[in-house]
Amino acid sequence: MKRTTVSALFILLCVHLLLVSPIVAKEKQSTAKKGATKAESQAKKSKKNAAVEETRLGKVVDIEIKGAKNVNPSIVLLSLTMKPGSELSEALIDENMKRVFNIGYFTQDIGVDVLSVKDGKKVTFKVVENPIIKSIKLKGNTLVDESKILKAMQNKAGQVFNSALVASDVQSVQKIFDEAGYTINNVYNVQFDGEVLTLFVQENIIESVKVVGNDKTREYVILRELKFKTGEVYDDKKITRSLQKIQNLGYFSEIRPRCEPGTAPGKVDFIIEVKEQKTGTITIGGGYSSANGFVGVFEIAQKNWRGKGQTLNARLEFGGTRTYEFGFVEPWFRNKRLSLGGNVYNTRTTQKFYQPNKPVTDYTESRKGFNLSLGKPFSEIVEGSLTFRDENVSLTDANDIQNVLNQNYIREGHYQTLSAYLGRDTRDNVFNPRRGTFNAVNVDSTGGFLVGPDAFTKYRLTLRKYQSVNSRGVIAGRITGGTINLSKGTLPLYEEYGVGGVYTIRGYEWREFIGKKMLVGNLEYRHKMHKNFEGYLFYDFGDAWGSDSLTSTNAASNYKIKKGYGVGFNFITPIGPIRIDYGKGEDRTGKAYFSMDRMF
Repeated sequence: MKRTTVSALFILLCVHLLLVSPIVAKEKQSTAKKGATKAESQAKKSKKNAAVEETRLGKVVDIEIKGAKNVNPSIVLLSLTMKPGSELSEALIDENMKRVFNIGYFTQDIGVDVLSVKDGKKVTFKVVENPIIKSIKLKGNTLVDESKILKAMQNKAGQVFNSALVASDVQSVQKIFDEAGYTINNVYNVQFDGEVLTLFVQENIIESVKVVGNDKTREYVILRELKFKTGEVYDDKKITRSLQKIQNLGYFSEIRPRCEPGTAPGKVDFIIEVKEQKTGTITIGGGYSSANGFVGVFEIAQKNWRGKGQTLNARLEFGGTRTYEFGFVEPWFRNKRLSLGGNVYNTRTTQKFYQPNKPVTDYTESRKGFNLSLGKPFSEIVEGSLTFRDENVSLTDANDIQNVLNQNYIREGHYQTLSAYLGRDTRDNVFNPRRGTFNAVNVDSTGGFLVGPDAFTKYRLTLRKYQSVNSRGVIAGRITGGTINLSKGTLPLYEEYGVGGVYTIRGYEWREFIGKKMLVGNLEYRHKMHKNFEGYLFYDFGDAWGSDSLTSTNAASNYKIKKGYGVGFNFITPIGPIRIDYGKGEDRTGKAYFSMDRMF
């Protein structure tokens, strides 16, 4: 019995050790862990509260600026984020010290004192002002008026130097250079020695000019159009005008300029990269002209003959107009800015004579002769020319017109004419202008020492204006006026001004209105739909009046404005521009027109 009792007690002890003891140990371990975590949390919280107490220094009740002798302290106070009532901290002090320095009037020696006063803290910023600027100098500037530059700067002589304004002053100076055309000139350094503020300017000199891509065109043909020379400072206005002149030659489809570093700082090589286009054409075709009916054309033309920029052409027209013509132009005669040109021609054109309320009378006008022209530019945008013309004029098949017109106005014979031209051209592109103006005066004179039975002088003024309205749209306007002064003999019918038709007032017949006086206005809105295609709306108005020819038939020839309007399309083709217009006069139905050149 005693032995059995001992065995039972031993078993119970083993069970206790195996089951109960691990559970109790685990509970104790868990309890200890929780206690440690709680203690750690309390320690962190205490540390955080201590840090907050350390950075919070109290409320700001007053702010003072010391050391600002020439700078108004209010400028400093306005820049601060620290205000009376702010909770003062080390972070707030650091932030506002940076703000005081960034004003630009002070050195980096900025100190802060915090004084405990009633109800909070008084903060004092101790600053040291930059020296006063005694003078400002520009080194390297030879092109722009120095007073204009100094006026644009915010740092001024007699004021405290402000380091924060240096960047904006450099930008202001650069803007002046850009507006003057010196776009690659730059301020490359600024120094202040405590008395003198010095700006160092680099004026970039064009060291050389190189042309790339001109396989056919001689290099000198391109270089002679430049408005600047090597050794000159880069001038964007001269560069732009030079590139426009090269574009207007019509020899290149693309012109890409660029600059490359020269042999030393401040020197650049100017590169003109061109892509040549076809300048020679052989045209065989035909079309219907509203002025002369069906016209067949055969023409050989080369506007860059031998790559020298010379123009050579031979033209044959047949049908309603018969023309034989040969012409040549040398744009730089004897390597000078003088153009010399000439044409030999033989033309026959069917004309119409209109009388109010009477049938139209046809007649044929023939001209044989030649002309010589000498032109000279007087400036980049102004040029003039003199042209001498010698021709014989005859009217064939004139029986019908002789029956309706006084014989005195059917003049034939040998005529010589001297013509003067003066034009001012600011168009950006002579072939497809988007902005600019073109104004010209023409005077044609006969009589005196010139051969001919009559003496008269024709005056004509032309004013054009082009204005782009967006990337595709252009408004174009033209006013043309003229008068004829007869001093001897009779003014021939074909020398009177003619108005009406595809080149003056669309919606009317060719030369439907004639006279010694003329005034025509044209307004177009042009919209480019494709690279080689544009559409436009137009409005034309004007008249010709004071006709001696009509007066001889007892027909009135007084001024009465005629109006036409419509729509048109212009196509750029290998044989040149083709224009189709549909115009309607104010007292008739619409009429279609076809021509092979622009209106203006």
